[in-house]
Amino acid sequence: MAAENDLGRDDIKKLVVRIAIPSMLAQFVSVLYSIVDRMYIGHISDTSVDALTGVGVTFPILLMVTAFANLFGSGGTPLFSMARGAAQQGGEEGEKQRERAADVMNNTFSMLVITGVILCIAVLLIKKPVLYLFGASDATYPYADSYLSVYMLGSVFMMVSLGMNGFINAQGFANRGMLTVVIGAVVNIVLDPLFIFVFDMGVQGAALATVLSQLVSAVWVVRFLLGKRTLFRLELKRMRPQAKLIGKITSLGISGFIMGFTSSAVQVACNAMLSQHGGDLFVAVMTVINSIREVTYTPVNGVTSAAAPVVSFNYGAANLERHIDNIKNGFGLPVCVAINAFPTDTPEEMAVIEEVCAKAGVKCALSEVFAKGGEGGKALAETVLSIMPEAPQPIQYTYDLGASLPEKIEAVAKKIYRADGVTYTPAAKKMLDDLAAMGYGELPVCIAKTQYSFSDNAKLTGAPTGFKMNVREVRLSAGAGFVVVICGSIMTMPGLPKHPAAMDIDVDAEGRITGLF
Repeated sequence: MAAENDLGRDDIKKLVVRIAIPSMLAQFVSVLYSIVDRMYIGHISDTSVDALTGVGVTFPILLMVTAFANLFGSGGTPLFSMARGAAQQGGEEGEKQRERAADVMNNTFSMLVITGVILCIAVLLIKKPVLYLFGASDATYPYADSYLSVYMLGSVFMMVSLGMNGFINAQGFANRGMLTVVIGAVVNIVLDPLFIFVFDMGVQGAALATVLSQLVSAVWVVRFLLGKRTLFRLELKRMRPQAKLIGKITSLGISGFIMGFTSSAVQVACNAMLSQHGGDLFVAVMTVINSIREVTYTPVNGVTSAAAPVVSFNYGAANLERHIDNIKNGFGLPVCVAINAFPTDTPEEMAVIEEVCAKAGVKCALSEVFAKGGEGGKALAETVLSIMPEAPQPIQYTYDLGASLPEKIEAVAKKIYRADGVTYTPAAKKMLDDLAAMGYGELPVCIAKTQYSFSDNAKLTGAPTGFKMNVREVRLSAGAGFVVVICGSIMTMPGLPKHPAAMDIDVDAEGRITGLF
């Protein structure tokens, strides 16, 4: 299904606005969750002040739960968008990035569920001393306890709906992302008076209404991410936590987590001081003020939420643009981009590549060899033939063939990789001097480095600039007629894995071969 907003093709300003509006509406409606609870609780006869104060005391704990949801949700969404953007380059590396995007989304889901369960158990075990520490009194504790106990039982639903909704927006479905919150809020608004007043459940009714509304939102999110309309689906086989991936996710989400956690700590301090020096009424007033403050934050949060997936997606797509520029302008050769299609690719993703190529003034063609064999490569072959010049044209070298080895290395680093300069280990410097003394100083260079980045650092993705290339080692390939320059941490041929497949191949007594691919 086509996304409502094409993160790679649409005008950036208009795109951010289109995503920001539903995002702001969604966040504004989200604020209504707590505001509506407090409005109805404030109208409970006779006990409204104590009930409102009790709910206000639980607010810092709810902020902490939200902070954990943002730790994984806000961290996973940009990482997902960057991988999805990098996947537009196609080929084997593009497929790896697409797989990475799917793993990011599924690992985020796993961590949200696991963390939600742990938080629920932990809070329910220590709620009494914590609530008193956070400003509850003997009069308000029963209300705080009633509200928090019910709310925490549904904390997993809140974390899933909040943390995973960003992945709907990151795929361009901003309106559906808005519906996640709107549907839940409408359910909450309808159920609150029913449970609080009709069923006479008081603050427990308010909490139950919130939990059920969050359950509805969580079901909506999961159902969409399991359906045919989404570009990436939740898959059980991908939900097994990957330590390195989770580390990346949390590193991107840690800033939002710290902001949420510190906001909770400030609220704890305020409630404790107000309870000590002003009593329960002052805490109730602070609860109302917090409701107003949440509303004022909504526009800013909406814009930042909208900009994150757009920036991340285009950051990844810049890699393809760099490759096109190197071949077209660096080497002076005609360019044809092969869209190496896999069955899991979508027309929208291919359209992004076509748009990038059109802007760069080069042709592209769909290659379906994976699914159709030789017939699937016919369109690509015809496109390549169409761009070939009638007469051979000389290649535009990156460096003067008569330049020294260090000059050639620096030319490639700066012109092709866009590095600021080159650094050398003492061993590499010595080898370069030795090669020049032996008469090999004018050989061309072959640079060996990671294939995952223009730099020598595999983690520096996209189209980086401003880095230094580090030459670790230099080797002479006299027979082949070039010098191998090894940069960063890279393993040269044969490039076997830690556990080569040959170790699993065997022949039994009856001549049957086992362990083949």
